[in-house]
Amino acid sequence: MKKKLVWVLYACLLALPLQAFAGPCPGKSKDTERISGRMAVFYAPSQAQFNSLSQEDQEAYTELLSDFYEYTGRLGRFLDKHGIKHILTGSRYIEVKAGGKAYCYDKTKLEEELGVLLSDGKKQPKLVQGAFTDLEMMPTVVDYYSLK
Repeated sequence: MKKKLVWVLYACLLALPLQAFAGPCPGKSKDTERISGRMAVFYAPSQAQFNSLSQEDQEAYTELLSDFYEYTGRLGRFLDKHGIKHILTGSRYIEVKAGGKAYCYDKTKLEEELGVLLSDGKKQPKLVQGAFTDLEMMPTVVDYYSLK
């Protein structure tokens, strides 16, 4: 019975999407955004990825991206008040150095093409995938960075 349970658990773990892997990212420097310390990385499709979409998909994405940029701008102003750096990237890979380890996130392996990666430089980064408002993200940011 224990062997069956172990195999079921193992199969479930294999089915989970790989969000990050330990170690440096394999991409070339132009494909990789490398960060360390207290920083929030907002990620979205690159201009090349956006241009490769059909006209119909570009029109749908334009409104989504417009909202995403508005809310990340508001969240960025909040981060500025607390001395937390932030960037927006279209790079395929995001490499985070935290707690003496390197974490590599490959945007092509994530479920959502938009999101934010929070890092304090000490503990494991926090990945939040998808579009969000600044008010929806605020509790997560406050909790992750232990802000008041």
